[in-house]
Amino acid sequence: MLCPKCGRMLPDGVPCPCGAPLRSTNPAVNLIKTLGVSAKLLAAAVLYSAVVFLGLLSLLGVGAVTSPLYYIGASGAITPEDFEELVRAMDQATGLSGILFAAPAALSAAALWLFYAACRNRKTGNVSTAGLTIFQVMAYIQLAVYCLLAFLLLVLGIFSVVSSASMPEIPYYVNGENYGAAPLQMVVGMLVLLILMMGGFCALWIAFAVCAVKTLNRIKATAATGVPDNRVPGLLTGFMMVIAVFGILYGMMFCMMFPVLGLQMLCSAVAMILLSRLLSEYRRKMTFLCFSRPTPWGQCCPAHRFRLNIPAAQSHGKGEFEKFPKARLPQRFCGC
Repeated sequence: MLCPKCGRMLPDGVPCPCGAPLRSTNPAVNLIKTLGVSAKLLAAAVLYSAVVFLGLLSLLGVGAVTSPLYYIGASGAITPEDFEELVRAMDQATGLSGILFAAPAALSAAALWLFYAACRNRKTGNVSTAGLTIFQVMAYIQLAVYCLLAFLLLVLGIFSVVSSASMPEIPYYVNGENYGAAPLQMVVGMLVLLILMMGGFCALWIAFAVCAVKTLNRIKATAATGVPDNRVPGLLTGFMMVIAVFGILYGMMFCMMFPVLGLQMLCSAVAMILLSRLLSEYRRKMTFLCFSRPTPWGQCCPAHRFRLNIPAAQSHGKGEFEKFPKARLPQRFCGC
């Protein structure tokens, strides 16, 4: 560990006499620590925690609190007794869906809080990857589920095509009138087309899960070895943004009838946007480390810029990168 204030080199776990928080001598690990305590990650952790809290509220039948508002809007078209039954059914549906929606959010919140605490720990230069491991397990489970679903769709499609060859033609009627015989192969063809569409959807989710697993493996490897790796697939960040957009749209619609579930969707969608932006920032800043020659920490930071003769206007705050244009990037760049 190295003290950013006095420059002392200290072993892990030993505080500096000057009292300043210690940093790792590895710039890639410092980048992970800096982004791990950023406002984006903290806000995402809070939002996922809010999803879990709303799921617990749905178990308590909090939808009944808003039932008077619903009754005011529907008082002219429904009796109080029927409306009470409707609200009870809505509460049951909201409670079940809220818990199902909160289960993965609870794991995501736990993973983010663990990673945030590990990055905030300045007593050691290492970064615990327990939080990333939770995300990795979730990605593997998602990958296995969609692979199984894709396999079942493939079996169903093959069975439909093979069985349609020996099926006879069947008559079809419209308003009691016989319009002739419709080949069952046409119906099977429509079914196969639907299966292909669902298979394409599963393939997209499988690609998303594979990208997530690879990205988590690379971040964990960087945290363990200190070797910078900027490979974050654009498919991962882009698909996260698409999921977030659809989550916001569905959340706004569900807020009309199921406010708790709608709020859960909105919180999860905003958290997804923040994580997507955080991964994009990680890729951009890690690229600086991959294509620059790092030097020991402190030789190009604002407090020591006189050693490299770096103008003050080109330096930024402590813990940030020197955001030079590409052609003006200094030859020696520590990444702090």
